[in-house]
Amino acid sequence: TLALIAAGLLAGFLPAAGNAGPPVDPPALRQERPPVHGEKCPAKCPACTEAIGKALDFLASRQTKEGCIPAQNPGLQYVKTDRNVTHVMTTALAGLAFLASGSTQATGLYRNQVALARRFLQESADEILKTSPRRAGGGGGPIYSAALCLQFFTHLHEKEKDADSRRTVQALVAYLVNCVGEKVGTSVWKKGADDGTVWYISGVTALLNSTILALARARAAGFDVPEGVWKLAQDYYAKYFE
Repeated sequence: TLALIAAGLLAGFLPAAGNAGPPVDPPALRQERPPVHGEKCPAKCPACTEAIGKALDFLASRQTKEGCIPAQNPGLQYVKTDRNVTHVMTTALAGLAFLASGSTQATGLYRNQVALARRFLQESADEILKTSPRRAGGGGGPIYSAALCLQFFTHLHEKEKDADSRRTVQALVAYLVNCVGEKVGTSVWKKGADDGTVWYISGVTALLNSTILALARARAAGFDVPEGVWKLAQDYYAKYFE
């Protein structure tokens, strides 16, 4: 499930609570031990349900009063702000996990966590939207953050259908489409080239992947995404992997 995936991704960003746990058995011992459950895991597998619950509780325990679920290594920063890129990413991923568990801002075990994450991510999205990606620096960090914020607000809007989330999704879609290029329909993803867009950095493919995944999710939820975006992505992948 999305909750388990998001919680798993966060494991590399968030500090562990307490001790690191018991030592890992040598490979030989691990191979002798039967699996917790087989490949055909039931929809409501007790082992998975317990693991997801523990992961969600851990994420909830890390959330600050501002709504942020902080990363262990903040890393890159936006220009002239103390808003850490990785903090936005980890909070968005955790927010997606809370939403996937069935919670909204009004219902569910993690409703308070969803509401707090929404407030933090709304402030972060507003900050991103005011900053040109060409001047933001941080190796494309604001684009990663915008893409994850878009995923969060898209899921939130699907659950709550509120006007504020809709406006935020529309604004983030426009921002990411603008990151794709000055003119949709003209490819700007040229290997090793910089034509004035943000796509000159080394992480171009990872940035494109996160952008396209977020835009595709918004489109599936009924939001308008220009057709030219998909053509640009197809052209880039075809040329890059020749």
